Amino acid sequence: MARMFNSESQPQKAEIKYSSKLISALNKFAKVISTDVKNPLLEKYGDAYDHLIKGDAHRLREETAEAIREYETALSLNPELVDAYVGLGRCYRRTGELKQAIQYFESALRHNNFNKEIHLEMAKAHHEAGIPLKSIHHFRMAIKIDPGFVEAMFNLALCLELQGELAEPTRLYEKIVELDPDFVPAYNNLGSIYMRQGQYKASEEMFRKLITMAPDFSRGYFGLAIALDRSNRPQEALQYYEKLLVMKAHQRNKDYIENRVVTLRKSLGMKPKATSSGSVLVRVK
Repeated sequence: MARMFNSESQPQKAEIKYSSKLISALNKFAKVISTDVKNPLLEKYGDAYDHLIKGDAHRLREETAEAIREYETALSLNPELVDAYVGLGRCYRRTGELKQAIQYFESALRHNNFNKEIHLEMAKAHHEAGIPLKSIHHFRMAIKIDPGFVEAMFNLALCLELQGELAEPTRLYEKIVELDPDFVPAYNNLGSIYMRQGQYKASEEMFRKLITMAPDFSRGYFGLAIALDRSNRPQEALQYYEKLLVMKAHQRNKDYIENRVVTLRKSLGMKPKATSSGSVLVRVK
């Protein structure tokens, strides 16, 4: 029969003795684990790294002047601190001082020419400065470093479109939606570029996907309306033009949309409704 456990009936434990070597090893281990974990960047860059962190904090709070002072202090302590050059470039780009921004990004690239983010920043600064060829070069460099760099691909496609190119931007947008199906702006731009190429069915498909993904984004309805309009499908096109009027998100293209509504309703034998200002307004259920 099994006996129940009774603490009072337990035999007295013998005292355990540890060797002096084991005690010494345990003391050393305790000392190690009680020491704070060291930051390798702080060890490498010293006080400069502390000023870098402060600069980043000021920049993210849009305290640009304070951020610039911290970054400059960091570089005075350690001229090899690449992120401080990048921080200064971002600050001056924010203030619109693009020449200085570009100079700091150039300094950063001299220290690290294989950083995709620095090439992206440099490309954006050149684009804003109206230097498209250098902008395109740096976007390409960023993509060369990371072939799946969606943000660089999207911006490159935009730059190329502004230069009048269509073939490469089309391929880039198609690659983006393949790599990142949730990247909403690519559907809008791809739909628009298909439209410019006369591929109305493909354009319609992109804008329908865009509406599904972002039902409050008026550009999707506008693009779809035009694609259907140009495909000679007036009844369907009218539905989306009128949807835009109800959304009241059509100010930029107000005259075009209202003219198309009037024209299409007349061609379909429908009587338009007008407001006191003369604008066509149809309630869509």
